[in-house]
Amino acid sequence: MRLQTLRIPDREELNERLTSGRPSGSEKLAEAQRLYWRGEGEISPGESSRETLSPEGISPGRTGAVLTLAPGAVLGLNTYFNSFSCGKWREYTGVESVRFLLTGRGRARVSLYYAWQDGEKVRKVPVAEAESDLSETGQTAMDFPEPAPGESEQPEAVRTEEGSLRAGPIRLAPYSQGSLYAVIRAVTACEITGGGWETDLRAANPVRMAVVMCTYKKEAYVRRNLAVLKELLEEKGEDGEHTLSAVCIVDNGRTLPDPRIPGITVIPNRNTGGSGGFARGMKAVLDGEITAAGERERGTGDGKRGSTGEGFTHLLLMDDDVAIEPEAVRRTKAFLACEKEEYRARLLGGAMLRLDYPYLQHEAGGVWNHGMIHSVHQGLDLRHMRNVLKNEQRESVRADYAAWWYCCIPLAYVRQHGLPMPFFLHCDDIEYSLRGKAEPIYLNGIVVWHEPFENKRYSATEYYDVRNMLFTNARHCPEYGRKEEAFGILYKIYANLIRYRYRDAELVLRAVEDFRKGEKWLREVDGEKLHEEIVGMGYRMEKIERLPKKKSINEDELYRHTKNTLYSLRNILTLNGYLLPSRKIKKKLLMLGEAPDKYYRIKNIILYDPENGKGIEVKKSHTKAFKLIIKSIKLLFYS
Repeated sequence: MRLQTLRIPDREELNERLTSGRPSGSEKLAEAQRLYWRGEGEISPGESSRETLSPEGISPGRTGAVLTLAPGAVLGLNTYFNSFSCGKWREYTGVESVRFLLTGRGRARVSLYYAWQDGEKVRKVPVAEAESDLSETGQTAMDFPEPAPGESEQPEAVRTEEGSLRAGPIRLAPYSQGSLYAVIRAVTACEITGGGWETDLRAANPVRMAVVMCTYKKEAYVRRNLAVLKELLEEKGEDGEHTLSAVCIVDNGRTLPDPRIPGITVIPNRNTGGSGGFARGMKAVLDGEITAAGERERGTGDGKRGSTGEGFTHLLLMDDDVAIEPEAVRRTKAFLACEKEEYRARLLGGAMLRLDYPYLQHEAGGVWNHGMIHSVHQGLDLRHMRNVLKNEQRESVRADYAAWWYCCIPLAYVRQHGLPMPFFLHCDDIEYSLRGKAEPIYLNGIVVWHEPFENKRYSATEYYDVRNMLFTNARHCPEYGRKEEAFGILYKIYANLIRYRYRDAELVLRAVEDFRKGEKWLREVDGEKLHEEIVGMGYRMEKIERLPKKKSINEDELYRHTKNTLYSLRNILTLNGYLLPSRKIKKKLLMLGEAPDKYYRIKNIILYDPENGKGIEVKKSHTKAFKLIIKSIKLLFYS
């Protein structure tokens, strides 16, 4: 059984996936390639074939790459996507041993290593080494011994069939953490066409996944992702089952044309927000509106309501505007197929990497912390093996939610816990994860890329963040009382005041008022009409002329956990410049996600989203700030 496929995408594939063909991002593609492979000497990616989706429909293209190695070149697969997370597979699945498979042409020496994180140091030991001519036919049958970490035996490999080298089996029992990986040294000119990691274990669990995606007028993003989803719907694994069994797209904007692709269903829906859209898709699967691929082929799907998801085992929730790595879906299915019984009720989450810096991780699981969210392993640069190994380890705090940019949910979980709360936007995935009271599982290589969130600070999200935070705490955090609530709300107010976003501060207070109306009100209110009202209360984004060329916050300013102490003290003592006269600067342009210290002693600021060229103008007002502070105190302490 194949557990993990060797991924070697070429520059064109990465360009289509990560930059949507925009030349502005092409300079980062070489760095993104380091998530897949690294090398010394002359290594060049060649071509293979893939399907791409144009506005006119599916058209043939090129898929994947062939790596050509000159004699003496060294290919390292100690990377985020191509190292094998042996510790996680050992802990969560029934896999007891694995083999490394390599396909291609030419003579190469293949070395396998085991690496793990020891404090701040990376440790590695050799596991196996063999030299073989991948072009020869023939078959040998020499198994590895069972080395323990620290031993230096270098046993032979197993070569089977033409053009492949199969090494193993390697028992996972000695490897409680870390990763296995391969290094390939070309003895003669070589071509590497594929490979991966496999096991003799047969799939223990049936896995039939239905993707549920919610969209609102983002046709360009959906078209980009449909090509990947179509490929996964059509491909079958060794068990004869499709990688994906169905795709359900809930169209809240009612503007998405039917792509007319077998297995993909578009459901027009009124604008009920992300949470309502995902809930509609989940209900469609439960009620039998969606038919699994295998059932369609056997002619057994009847489409009757009340079937409670017959034919499916898992829902894969996914944002519409992500960039999908197809191997993530394949790896998800393989992992679930081998999962131990005690973990089958867990959520399997996908990490999020940034599209502006495609090697930087935004989150691999999150800690709710009453709304003061901590993103696990945030800011890791996954071009470096030490961070790949760090990503395998748990932090001191346990993740308790999996975000819905990519989250695989057992259908049994949905039957047990019901549908998500009608939150419209934000916190729906967090609240739904907290119902399970179990740590989600994360695995290197199960990931999507997403636009950064810093520049998406739209006014309405302030309302939903606060209101839904309060409802989530009321449901799951009995220790969260009025004192904790007041502290959290005052922090939100302060964060908006120092950014001169007085309308957003008003929306925070409106969120508190609506929360106090109770959960019954939340379930009965017309979310679409309420959303229109909330949007009207906030700032309206407008086109900004002559924007700076800068398209992203500087990498070294992202995820700063330590700041200059003097500057921090200065900002605290002066309330970020409120207590000092403003500098004589007419207007300053800042990205929406810039840190508050950029506002220091500036009176007029234009905040913009570099992705769409729109923004808002804000102006410091001591009067508005004072009135909002008084209103906050009255609401939180005297009502």
